[in-house]
This record gives sequence, C-alpha cells and structure tokens, in this order.
Amino acid sequence: MDQLAEVEHVLQPGETVAKQIAPDIFAHIPLVLYRDDKGTLGATPKSAQALTQLQQQLLRIDLAKVLLDDKNVQLANFVIAWNVLQHFYPYTQKVLVKMAKDSRTSYMSKPSETPV
Repeated sequence: MDQLAEVEHVLQPGETVAKQIAPDIFAHIPLVLYRDDKGTLGATPKSAQALTQLQQQLLRIDLAKVLLDDKNVQLANFVIAWNVLQHFYPYTQKVLVKMAKDSRTSYMSKPSETPV
C-alpha cells in the first residue's frame, strides 16, 4: 500500500507552527526543510548571500560589550533556556508549568534580581 496515501497532510516547505513559550512570547518554528545533495531546497543565491551577511554581522558583535540588562539579550537567553529545558530536561512537564508561570516575572526582572 502507498504510505503517502495514508498521510492526511503532507507538510510543505515554509509551513510553521506557533508555540507559546510565555504569556506574550511565541516561537514560530519551521516544520519541514527539504534538502538534496546541494543543500536546503528553496535556497537561492540571494538567501545564501543573506546568510553570509548575517554570519559576518554576528562575527562583528563584541560580546564583551553585551549588557545583561538589555531586553534583547534577556529574551534570547530565555528562548535558549526554554529550548534546552523543553528538549533535554527529564522532568520537563513538572518544571515547565512553574517556569511558564514565572517567566513573565523573570523576563521583566533585572539580571541581579531574583523573581518571586
């Protein structure tokens, strides 16, 4: 039997899912990326150039000057921590429920403050 015939919906490149990671914070995650021996399908010379430019911009960031009280840095740290806990921590469900409740307070706190 054709396995594809059993599939209700075939995911398409560019299709995403939105996941809420805090009350006002959502992550839009690609569900599928097709590739062949040349790389990700759909990549264009323009997108490859944009990636190269992004990589160069990231290399120019002086991490010694990044401030922990910068809201962009705090948000990035929150997303990274959430991702690690979501995928690698064995007690995810117990911890993430409390983390979701505390996340707004944590994100709004200064780095030196401990959320209540």
